[in-house]
Amino acid sequence: MLKLFRGSKLLSLNIKSSYYCNLDHLEIIMVSHKNMMMVRSLDSSKLQLTKNMCTESGKALELKYPLQYKYLETCKSTYSAINIDVMKHLEKNENAFKGHRNAPFVGVSAKLMVSYLDTAEKKEDFKKPVVLLMHGSPDCHKSFLPIVDALAPHARVIIPNIPGYGFTDIDKEERFQHSLSEITEMISDLLHALNVRRVDLAVGHSAGCFPLLLLCSVSQQPKFHAAAFMNPVGHRPWKAVRPLYKLALVNAMWSKPWLRWLLRLIFARIVTALGIGGNPESLIYTIRTILGVPLSSIPSLLVRIDVMNLPILVAYGDNDRFIEAEITAEFGKLLGVEEWQIVERENCEQDKLDQNYKEPSAGTRYAKGLLVKGGTHYIYRDCPALINDSLLDLLRFVSSKSKL
Repeated sequence: MLKLFRGSKLLSLNIKSSYYCNLDHLEIIMVSHKNMMMVRSLDSSKLQLTKNMCTESGKALELKYPLQYKYLETCKSTYSAINIDVMKHLEKNENAFKGHRNAPFVGVSAKLMVSYLDTAEKKEDFKKPVVLLMHGSPDCHKSFLPIVDALAPHARVIIPNIPGYGFTDIDKEERFQHSLSEITEMISDLLHALNVRRVDLAVGHSAGCFPLLLLCSVSQQPKFHAAAFMNPVGHRPWKAVRPLYKLALVNAMWSKPWLRWLLRLIFARIVTALGIGGNPESLIYTIRTILGVPLSSIPSLLVRIDVMNLPILVAYGDNDRFIEAEITAEFGKLLGVEEWQIVERENCEQDKLDQNYKEPSAGTRYAKGLLVKGGTHYIYRDCPALINDSLLDLLRFVSSKSKL
């Protein structure tokens, strides 16, 4: 039991013996009301983890890369763009998103305490190339920690946590409704708040590829110089969301408070059955994200990125239970992927991650399309060394171009 004071309140935290670490060399960053302890090693060479904790690599990496928090008043542009006609429609529609009814007025914003991971600590870290990672729905920064550990020696890695998935809370007014424009603007506002003017490589997984598309094709500040799409969701309805009218029906049911208890029970079973993590409410946020994406406009964004000659990587597995392989192949083709490098899942771990990062030479090649035979929806977990190596190749290529 660890007892800490936050203001005048005494907080008691239970630390399991299997996750014990030497606290003499740790600085307590923050203790939240949700019994989360944020710690940072004062001297990484003195951070000693027991054998039991080392077997929980995720726990060790959470200590190594703690979360930070930034207060944002975001989505002003998104809410201001909703015109009067749309507002009248929302007022008449009982099933419309509650928060958007007041959104069009000038000055309205979503007030969020955004949690994010940022590996930059020392002065020299801010001079490294910037890699932005965007998680899917529902998901959070934790799933990317092995990638962070591989890229951190060579880049400044930033991962924003989208509200509602356990680490960034929804604003009190519930204005944030997980539409594509809201998520994209929140990420953009966070980058501005962190004074990031250039993103060398942006990586999206699953639904995280939607804001990635918008940022790469539209954003001028910061400028995006390369993109990697891992298990991207489709440019047309994929099997996990078809038919879309069922998702719309569930969203309408959620707007009825007296039905939420039933939906929470159903969502809890779905979360457990699929093993996707997150709380039951996170599924409704995922549904809203999907419903809020104008799928008909996605192909034009893909073609636009291809025309821009933006260096890209598309990686997926043909055993994805959420998205058909042919839809992902079409997605890649629209991005200009003409040839796929095919790797068997059982063999990809033989590709060891290069620990010695070398200065790239002009014309360094990288893979544009990567297909893992037997790979699942979480390809970076199936073949971590292969994916990390591919991301580093793309980062080297972008770095070499910037030096020309």
